[in-house]
Amino acid sequence: MKVAAIITEDFRLYHSLLREMRRLDIPHISLTPGDEIPAYVGLVLSSEKEVDSIDFPVKIGRNDPERAASEALVYLSGTKECSSVLIGIDPGKRPGMAVICDGKVVERVQARDPEDCMRVARNALRSRRYSSARIRIGDGDITNRNRVIAALHGLGVEMEMVDERNSTKYTKNDDIEAAISIAMTEGVRIERAYEIEPTEGELREIQRRSRIISGNITIGKGLARRVAIGEMSMEDAIEEQRREK
Repeated sequence: MKVAAIITEDFRLYHSLLREMRRLDIPHISLTPGDEIPAYVGLVLSSEKEVDSIDFPVKIGRNDPERAASEALVYLSGTKECSSVLIGIDPGKRPGMAVICDGKVVERVQARDPEDCMRVARNALRSRRYSSARIRIGDGDITNRNRVIAALHGLGVEMEMVDERNSTKYTKNDDIEAAISIAMTEGVRIERAYEIEPTEGELREIQRRSRIISGNITIGKGLARRVAIGEMSMEDAIEEQRREK
């Protein structure tokens, strides 16, 4: 597999691209504009402003590092075109995600939070040409599962809910492996978004974590609920509680 070369004088974009390449486990090197590009480089990543000045047959010029890295992964893995795309999601605070093209696992991603699944899925789909696509979501962790479904509902891709007990390769200690297994397991079609209603236990756990993070502040149940459903970050909730004291 050839590697990607990051070539840009944009300091902020460079470090953002570097972070995304590492997160997606894409082999890469860094070059200075004007450097000779080695034969083992398969494509070049640069800014929209600089890309035209780089003499290389395959290059991506984007100021969006997440989309640029996603497109680089697609090109280097040889999955620009495929018949079917399956996206598996193991729900949780940081959902595990897997993208499978024609039976081959081509992306393994740990989303930042349930809502981040939309960004990952959208980038995976718009970077490819395909005949059919389907998203399969594990049925565990109900609150975060419903947040994932709500986030993806407007994507326009058929979604299924998978009984994780029927997912034979499911491993509770590995979100990514679970996502791969979920992607490969048929489920029940999801027709609508579900109500996001955290349990009392989940709210108490969020309140407990707020004390640990802040040192001495326990956020109220109303704020804990907003954190649970993704309306507010824990940090913002703690700050809000601090102002109310």
